[in-house]
Amino acid sequence: MNHLAVKIWLSVLLLASGAYASVLVYRSFRGMEEEVDYKADLNLKPLRPIGEFQFTERSGKEIKLGDLEGHVTVINFFFANCPGTCRVLNQKVADLQKEFAKEDVRFVSITIDPAADTPERLTKYAHDFTGDGDQWWFLTGPLRDTQELGRSLRLTAVGVDEFGRPTHTDEIVVLDRAGVVRGAFDHRDATKLEKAREKIRDLLEEKAPAPAATAAPAATAKPSATPTATATATADKK
Repeated sequence: MNHLAVKIWLSVLLLASGAYASVLVYRSFRGMEEEVDYKADLNLKPLRPIGEFQFTERSGKEIKLGDLEGHVTVINFFFANCPGTCRVLNQKVADLQKEFAKEDVRFVSITIDPAADTPERLTKYAHDFTGDGDQWWFLTGPLRDTQELGRSLRLTAVGVDEFGRPTHTDEIVVLDRAGVVRGAFDHRDATKLEKAREKIRDLLEEKAPAPAATAAPAATAKPSATPTATATATADKK
């Protein structure tokens, strides 16, 4: 009888362990599923309006990010001397740029190594990815401004690490026509990259925000001549 009881308890423990293991596996898969989507549907205004930021484009032209208003925008960070991952990142952006070449999408790649990445250096670097300087900007500017833009876009790693080495996020950030962050997608994950494509397509279908109504200036009537002024003018002619 005792042996039977032991066998029963062992069976119960095995079943309980199996059920617990199943729950853990299920939670693990759910966690992975949620990780794929956790930044796919953001709707966040930047902490500081991106229109306030100004950088220098590879052409040497001063660019205000306010010029992006009204366009769907894709932003990423990189540096030209990056040993490998940046080239992969920008190649993924190049694929997106080719796919949406005829659409109202602007691409913006911002260096986190402004000391080395001059406009001339960026021109050579960009040549490997695109010839379209109107749809895809390569920008440089003071590192503090670049870091502040990264923080404004809710990105955690833009700038330098504790050893002073350039570091950047692997995310591609997608903004709508109003400059609101609508998603951040890790280019290393094919599923997330496909979600970036879907997000861009969705935003292209959204209507552009209506411009703010401004009151028409009041008409200013021309002052009529007063009797005194008319009399004075007549006297001067005599």
